[in-house]
Amino acid sequence: MQRIRKSLIWLMAALLVCSFLPPGPAQRASAAADYFMPDDLKLRSTKSLALEGANMISRSNVYTTTSPTLKITGTFHSVIDSSLSVEVQQLIFQNNKYVPVDSRIAIGTVQREGSTNRFTTSNLTLFPGFNRITFRGMEGNFERSEIFYVLYDQVPYIQNLVVYGSGSTPIQLNEGTNAVVDTKIVALQGQVQNATVVGVSLNGGPETNATVLENGTFVLPSLSLKGGRNELTIRVANNSDSIQVKRVIYFEDTIENDPFVKVDMTFAGATYDNVHETIPIVSNGTKGAPSDVYLRVEILLPIDAVDNANYLRKIKYSFGNGTNWTNVANWPNVGFTDPDDPELDTLKLTGAGGVNRQILTFTTAAHSFTDTTAEGLKELVVAVTDGTNNWSKRIRFNYQPGATVIKNIYLLPDFNESSNHNVTTQTQLPLNGQELSSPNFYILVEKDGPAGQLKAEYLPSGSLQTTPIAATGLTSDQEVYLVKGFPNGQHQAQFYYGTNRDAAYRVSLAYVAKQFIDLNLRDGQTFEFNSRDQNNVLLITGSYVGFEGLTNWQYVVNSNALDPKDSKYDGYDVDLDINPSTGDYAFELRLPIRADGPIYFGQNTLLFTGTEEVNGQKREVRKELRIYVIDTNVSTIARFHPVAVPSGARTTLPPYDLNNGFDENLLDQVFEISPAFAVNNDRYLTSETQYDLVFRGHGANYVNLKRGSETILYLDNTVIGVNPEYKDGETYAPTGIVYDFSGNEDDFVVRVRGLKFDEPGTHVYNLELINSSGARTTQRIEIERELAAFRIFAPQPTVGDQIVVNKNFVRIDIEAEGATAVRVDGQEATKRTDFPNRFIYDYTDLKPNKWNDIKIEIERAGTKINETIRVYYTGEVKIDAQYMEPLKAKHSVFNKKLELSFPRGTVLMSAIQNANGVYKYYTDNKLLFGIANPQDGVVARRDDYGQDIKTIYPITNAMIALFNEVNLGNFTRISDVYWISGGLGESSSGPKRDGLPPYSEEGSFIPGGSASGYHDPERKIVPSQRGTLKLTFDENVVDDAAHTVTVFRFANGYWENIGGAVDTKNNTISVPFDEFGYYVVMKLRRSYSDIANHPWARNVLNGLYSKGIMNNLRYDEFGADDLTTRGEFVTLLVKGLNLPLNYDDNNTFTDIQPGTKTSTWTYEHIETAARAGIVQGKAVGYFGSEIPITREEAAVMIARALELKMAANDKKLEDSLNKTFLDGSKINTYARPAVDAVYKAKIMTGSEVTIPGSDKKGLNFNPTSNMTRAEAGAIAVRMFQRSTNLFPKTLA
Repeated sequence: MQRIRKSLIWLMAALLVCSFLPPGPAQRASAAADYFMPDDLKLRSTKSLALEGANMISRSNVYTTTSPTLKITGTFHSVIDSSLSVEVQQLIFQNNKYVPVDSRIAIGTVQREGSTNRFTTSNLTLFPGFNRITFRGMEGNFERSEIFYVLYDQVPYIQNLVVYGSGSTPIQLNEGTNAVVDTKIVALQGQVQNATVVGVSLNGGPETNATVLENGTFVLPSLSLKGGRNELTIRVANNSDSIQVKRVIYFEDTIENDPFVKVDMTFAGATYDNVHETIPIVSNGTKGAPSDVYLRVEILLPIDAVDNANYLRKIKYSFGNGTNWTNVANWPNVGFTDPDDPELDTLKLTGAGGVNRQILTFTTAAHSFTDTTAEGLKELVVAVTDGTNNWSKRIRFNYQPGATVIKNIYLLPDFNESSNHNVTTQTQLPLNGQELSSPNFYILVEKDGPAGQLKAEYLPSGSLQTTPIAATGLTSDQEVYLVKGFPNGQHQAQFYYGTNRDAAYRVSLAYVAKQFIDLNLRDGQTFEFNSRDQNNVLLITGSYVGFEGLTNWQYVVNSNALDPKDSKYDGYDVDLDINPSTGDYAFELRLPIRADGPIYFGQNTLLFTGTEEVNGQKREVRKELRIYVIDTNVSTIARFHPVAVPSGARTTLPPYDLNNGFDENLLDQVFEISPAFAVNNDRYLTSETQYDLVFRGHGANYVNLKRGSETILYLDNTVIGVNPEYKDGETYAPTGIVYDFSGNEDDFVVRVRGLKFDEPGTHVYNLELINSSGARTTQRIEIERELAAFRIFAPQPTVGDQIVVNKNFVRIDIEAEGATAVRVDGQEATKRTDFPNRFIYDYTDLKPNKWNDIKIEIERAGTKINETIRVYYTGEVKIDAQYMEPLKAKHSVFNKKLELSFPRGTVLMSAIQNANGVYKYYTDNKLLFGIANPQDGVVARRDDYGQDIKTIYPITNAMIALFNEVNLGNFTRISDVYWISGGLGESSSGPKRDGLPPYSEEGSFIPGGSASGYHDPERKIVPSQRGTLKLTFDENVVDDAAHTVTVFRFANGYWENIGGAVDTKNNTISVPFDEFGYYVVMKLRRSYSDIANHPWARNVLNGLYSKGIMNNLRYDEFGADDLTTRGEFVTLLVKGLNLPLNYDDNNTFTDIQPGTKTSTWTYEHIETAARAGIVQGKAVGYFGSEIPITREEAAVMIARALELKMAANDKKLEDSLNKTFLDGSKINTYARPAVDAVYKAKIMTGSEVTIPGSDKKGLNFNPTSNMTRAEAGAIAVRMFQRSTNLFPKTLA
């Protein structure tokens, strides 16, 4: 063993040295900019494409898919794996280029594969049409990104299909399934996706449309089957795409006693198919002379479950009167060699009770047919008996000896006389029942008899032109013809040679003209253009599709036909430019968007028509649609309010960049709303004597700011133009107002400096923005200066002049000039350092469902002023409810729907050490509990100062998408979303704060916004001891689903499944509490097919996946039968046992570096297990996370993790194991105590085997065998059932 360890150490050292060697030339040759390289070369090639110009994306050069989700695998270089991210954004074509849609963004996940530089993105959501996929990662302090383009064609498909016979049990109609029913009338039911139309055709008959419900379910309640084989043709379509599938149903006609499925006849050496339902023309044989005839019969019979072979031997048949029976079991005469041979010519069918019918196929012996004296209709009768039951079938045929008879006719849809004329490489479709795509078509005729001219007619009267065509690959009995002039509609047609219509081959054909006009626009589509651009153009591309004789084509826009010769269209393209004589049916139009048309801002109607003439019949096709053009040149006022004049220098307005816009972080500082102003419905109250006025506008060329009726600032298009302008401390001469300006007509910011109150009173401002077309946008605000003994800035009225809140606390913020103290219900308020004469106090003793009188006492120069603030606390448990209280041993809020408990002595502490290596502790912080909006995570949408959260902190679409990731997977929410905050610690960037809502003046808890106090690592605080969080979930969830209920936590910028122990009696779930953030209870909504279909581990794997203990390996598959690795097994142990994570950057194993992770294991969990003594590695310093785990290794880890009592590792233990397990000698010495312990704990019991030469059974432990994920999961659940409450004892 020592020699082996030393060898491994030298091997690891050699690998480590090799890792420091410089890369070879091949490595240096790779492009430095290739940070992400998808494996799919087509996808990778789209990296060089652009949204406009010569290299613009198109259908021909991007990666295309019909799936709504996409999996991308590949390699990454130079970027940190933990920083990998991917984003999908929809693109639309507008103004000759593709532009991204801001509201259509999907965030995906990127996972590293093992310890390699490979990545996988699974289940990446795509939008219909073009998608821009952006991969991002960090290289040091720089973000690297690469863009690829994908076109998603949204096509319909069938998700599920069943048929109902006489019973209530559905029969699956999967592809390849042979189904049988016992009733003539059946119901068809299924579910489709991406479809609005489901049409069903039975046995080539007319199509019947089924009603499609919102969830894709459709039902066709009445289909009438024929006896034997029935073919269903199912068409599934949406507005633009369709698919067609076929399924087969056999009907066992017990009423008519007709089990015959198919009968083929061989007459004088020639074979005729389906004579049980057709009347073939027989040209073989000689008139007046007998001919040999025999039949090939397919008959539908029950399966004899007792003795199938003997049952088959009972079958007999006869021709004629049914008295001269021949035993079908004479196998050599019927094509069978042995009734017990597994290759018997039978087909098993699935019915409502399972596989319970079969089709027996046999061939009769030859019989002499003597009725040959005259042409005409002849008949035979075939009868079959099993000794008890008798069945018979009448066979008829048209006897025409010596005639040229057409045996088959096939449609050749791909035939081309010049380039594709070899019939052996052609698609050949039976002509009967076909729906033609053109009135002219090619056919392949197989005949029997002398050559002649083929004639064709459609019935009752009407001839079709037939022309023989030269083709290659023909046999002596084959010919190719071009048939012309088939009329529109469904018709019977007959084909024959010479004049012998009695030998005609009849078919049913349909030709439905499928001409249509294809456009790149859709009805109701919306386009956005800026009216300031005088060169706006709407691009329309399209084609006239399927027209054979197009004689007229035109279009009108808003009821006007456009004249290409009109000079006002010079430089545009308004002519369709179609040339049917050359086969050019495509067109491109470039129509101007102007005030005088032809395309206007607003609604536009476009009508395209095409007329064709075929066989003297005219047909007009129309395409009419409405589109909407929106003028984006609309001025908007984004923000408009006063701000306090700072004691020092004002924040400089950021310059405007045409490509990147403003620095939003600096703008947040410029627009920061000061507590010096109390807000109530655009009315600002203050005691300040001067202030600044700030506003931000978009899409304007003129600004008019009035105080009362006086214009105090007017800016025109010389300032607000196309190019960015910057003014700092500029004076507006007419009034002497000093202002700052930055931006251009698209986005600008104005600050008016030092507006003064000479006396207490009210200033009324009206801001007016005007765009180039004269459209105006206005907003009015009032600013009132009060002179009072004191002013209450918070709380502000919420309903009229009343203060009504749904939380047990309010912030008291009072300005009292000259006051020496302010007391709130006798408690001293804190004097603010940022504003003079301001006192603040968080009052947390409001009583629910009543008015609360809060006593205020202001002490000034020996005098006292008393005031009362009345607040009504509703106490309703709903979204936006909040509750605040000091940290204590047990918290119970929201009618006990949330309970949080801590061990005694728990305080709050900083999550990390500060620069001096010191943890800070906080003993008096108050915790805030809230119920968040499940859409955006907002708690406290309006604060006590009367400010809406949106005016304090903008919430971006990316932040909302990140928060909503919990709702996008395989789980559904079954509780409110709870917010729990312990506040913030103090650091150089900010003071200590009690519990805060997720969006506040400190920023946003959800990453994606500007700099935030929430994300200052030094200010993050956590409990000093682990607590327990208990949450109540939907009482309608049944007890049996408890193992699929879990808790998700959002604490570090992403949602994490943290499991939980369920109490089914009280509908609660409990989890360890280590961090503040969002918490929500979820339930498994859908699983994976390899879990659902697993023969024995379905519930176990669903439970482990639901609790976040085991993850899926692939986006569409869990990987139940993949092997479990050492890394995964250790991770699931740490997760399932809820071991507190214990790690830093000092890694135990050299092959497991800090921050590394895969979909099944993480560095944090492996390092925690190592420090807990659960794992020790394969060799010194080497863990081997991707090596499949053996059973004895798993036993060792379990025994250590559960601290099981282990026996001494001696001869006695060895003997005991050898007695218990037949393969006990194969257990490695180091693993013996652990194997013994887990066996006695009934966690790993081994597998039963039969002892050779004995009836007794023994046990094998299989110590060196690997385990599938299902096997490892079953062992883990037994372990958790023994040591935790994570899973019910009944789960198996």
